[in-house]
Parts: sequence; structure tokens; C-alpha cells
Amino acid sequence: MPNVRERLTKKTIFTIPNILSFLRILLIPLMMWLYLGKGDILGAVIVLLVSSLTDVVDGFIARKFNMISDLGKLLDPIADKLTQGCLLIALAITHPKLGLLIALFVVKEAVMLTFGILCFRRTDTVNSSHWYGKACTVILEGSAIAILAFPNMPELVSDLLMDISIVAVLFSCAMYVRFYLLLMKKSLVENATGKRREKLVDLMFNRMPKVGGEESALQDAEAKAEETTEEHEEKLPAEESSESGMDQP
Repeated sequence: MPNVRERLTKKTIFTIPNILSFLRILLIPLMMWLYLGKGDILGAVIVLLVSSLTDVVDGFIARKFNMISDLGKLLDPIADKLTQGCLLIALAITHPKLGLLIALFVVKEAVMLTFGILCFRRTDTVNSSHWYGKACTVILEGSAIAILAFPNMPELVSDLLMDISIVAVLFSCAMYVRFYLLLMKKSLVENATGKRREKLVDLMFNRMPKVGGEESALQDAEAKAEETTEEHEEKLPAEESSESGMDQP
């Protein structure tokens, strides 16, 4: 099975979904500049909506036209996390209550990164995002865009959106931890099963004197056959001489 480096070729790197993921990453500084630098809330919201649209489009193209790649599995969540993190940081400057959500978001990403590295070392595979991760992205970005677009929204509504986002982050983190633990457990079971199978094969074929026994038996049979042939050849001249002596007058 080829490793990840061997699977990263020009054909799998320069695909439409990967280019769209790169575009989403490039849109992050523009969004930050519009919101924090120029105070252009509408422009920042439009950039975020474009970023969200490219996220939907690249996923559809990747599945529809079989353009799913290891690089795409890495770029897509990276673009999501960078967008969400920078958006939360930008909002926290004007909405200090977002501090708890940002802290939980950082913890979640650190946990996922740790488990992702451990899983990659054990299985040599890159795992794509799951529905609970995408649901968390939609809830988190949707809530942040709403708070960004409506700075004068009632505090009760903004607090509710933040509470929903906190629940989504915690749920997504718990589901990913469960997924990685099950994946690593499966890998351990498969490795253990493979080792037991190798030991069984070793006991059955390598440690049993099957081949050597057959060769020695064949050699013994050939030696006995040669001895029998030699004895038979030695008896034939004696019999012939005795017969010739009987025929003489």
C-alpha cells in the first residue's frame, strides 16, 4: 500500500476542490481586513458567505466527480478551522463573551489534532471530516455571521447563539474522540489478528518437519531401490552360470 507521499501527485494536488480550499484560506485575511481594518461589516459578511459557498461546492465536486484526495482531506478542515478561529477572534474583540467559546474551540482542535496524528501513525490514512464536524461548522459559522451581520441584536439572542455553538463544539469533539478511539482499537485488533495468523502459519509450515521429512523419506526409498537393484543384478550372473554348467555333458 503506497504511503501518503506517494499518493500526493500533481493529479491529486491541483484539483478543483483543492483550489477552492486554497481560495477559502486566502479569503481569511481579506475578511479580517474588512472587519477590523475598515470596519466594513457588509463586506466581511459577503466574504464569509462566499467562503461558505465554496465549502459546499468543493465538497459536492469532490464527491460527484471522484476528486477526493488525501490533500483535500487535510485542506478542507484546515480551511474550516482557520476561518472559524479567525472569525471568533475578530468577534471577541467586540464581544468579550465569546471568550469561553474560543477556549473550547481551541481545546477541541488540539484534541482532534492529537488524535489525528496518533491515528495517522497507526493506520497511515488521512480521515475526512464527518457529518457532526460539518454540522458544527455550519452552526458555528452561521452563529458568528449572524452576530457579525447584526451587531445590535438583542443580548438574549446572541447568548442563545453562543450557547448553541458551545453545545455543537462539545458534541463534535466527543464524537471525533469516539471515532478515533474506535479506529485505533480496530487497527490494534487487526494487527493482533495478523500476528496471531503469522504465528499459526509459522507453527503449521515452518516449525513442522514437513518438507524435510518428505525429502528424507524419498532419499531412503531411492537408496533402498538402488540396493535392491544391485542385489538383483549380482544374483543374475550366478544363476546364469549355474544354468550353463547344467547344460554341459
